[in-house]
Amino acid sequence: MDSTIIKDFIFKPLTLGSLIMVISYAFETISKSIPKERHDELADKLASFNLTNLVNEVSNALSASFDNIFGEKYLSVKSFKKATIFSFISVIVFYFLALSLHEISWEGLIWKDWFFWLIHMTINFTIFNLIPDYFIYVKTRYVLHLLADGNHNYTRVLIIDLLVTLVFGITKFLLITYVLSTIFEFRNDEMFVSGWNALTLSVSNFDGTGVTYLNAVPGVFIYSSLFFSVFPWFYILSSFLANNSKKFFEFSYFIKKWIDFVNKPIESLKTISVIVIILLGLIVFILDLIF
Repeated sequence: MDSTIIKDFIFKPLTLGSLIMVISYAFETISKSIPKERHDELADKLASFNLTNLVNEVSNALSASFDNIFGEKYLSVKSFKKATIFSFISVIVFYFLALSLHEISWEGLIWKDWFFWLIHMTINFTIFNLIPDYFIYVKTRYVLHLLADGNHNYTRVLIIDLLVTLVFGITKFLLITYVLSTIFEFRNDEMFVSGWNALTLSVSNFDGTGVTYLNAVPGVFIYSSLFFSVFPWFYILSSFLANNSKKFFEFSYFIKKWIDFVNKPIESLKTISVIVIILLGLIVFILDLIF
């Protein structure tokens, strides 16, 4: 079978499906950790057609969820440890998702030298993610606090949050690029490069002669930093869609089976978020096929 067909019609759909499953599981974990009274409050806000109140209540629900999962004091050792564990897991998940896009045998990359691979993943996570990811986690908690407070313009808060996240992502991208290019320029011995192979393959350019190491940036260490920022954005986007399309959701029998704002407000917002992710994935997939 042609390699392009394998990549476009097997690996990419599988990757999209895996990503949807991972995000759905994360949403499910968040949903289960939200107190019952927040579900009731959110259901009332969904029925009110007041987007500002709805955003406030969604933020309150997410704040309560984060409190239950990570602890109420987000500047604490307990919170730091839990956030670090979640962040490391997200790095591993993003790594395997990215790796699945390439026609590569995993045997030689991971299973053969799994201990060496895990050590390098841990070292690079410590260098590139340990403190930065915790910063993003604290930022997300603070943004949720501002949105839940109700005294701030949620549009302004979200725009500032987006700008801070973009600046953070670009800065981290440049930092990783600089570090890796410097390392490969001065330590380009065969053993070192082969050890880093597992980190670079998932985001490398293949030109038929091997991997272009100097241009290979481990994107998985960047994407995972945005892990904590994703959920407020998707829930608030879902709130906006729900608030402006509520009548459609009420009268569509097929969708009504999956979306119940009265009895399952959080689960309904999660379903809308997953639908948005699927649509975005399909758009990217189609554009990639065309261009």
